[in-house]
Amino acid sequence: MHHRASRRFEGILSTNDGDRNQKDREAAESRPLGRDLGPSTGGMELAFGPVVFALIGLWIDRTFGTMPLFVVGLTILGFVGAVANVYYRYKTDIARVEQEASALRQAQNGAS
Repeated sequence: MHHRASRRFEGILSTNDGDRNQKDREAAESRPLGRDLGPSTGGMELAFGPVVFALIGLWIDRTFGTMPLFVVGLTILGFVGAVANVYYRYKTDIARVEQEASALRQAQNGAS
C-alpha cells in the first residue's frame, strides 16, 4: 500500500515538475528585459548621497567655523548629484531594455 501511494505521489510530482520547468523557461526568457530595473534601484543613492555630503560639509564647517554654510551647500549638491545619477542611469537602462525588446521582437518575427 505504501509503495502504491509513493508511485502516485511521484506521478504527481513529475507532472508538476514538467509544468514548473515550462514556467521556469518562460520566466527565464522574459527575465532579461527587466533584470536590473527595480523599485529600489536608486533609493540607496538618494538616501546616502546627501548624508555623506552633509557629513563632509559638517566636518568642513567645524574645521573652519563656517556653520552651516558647507553643510547646507554640500547636502543640496549631494541630493542633486544623486538625482542626476539615478535619472541618467534610468534613461540608459530604459534604452537598453527597449533595444533588447526590439531585438527579441525581431527574432520572434524572423522565427515565425
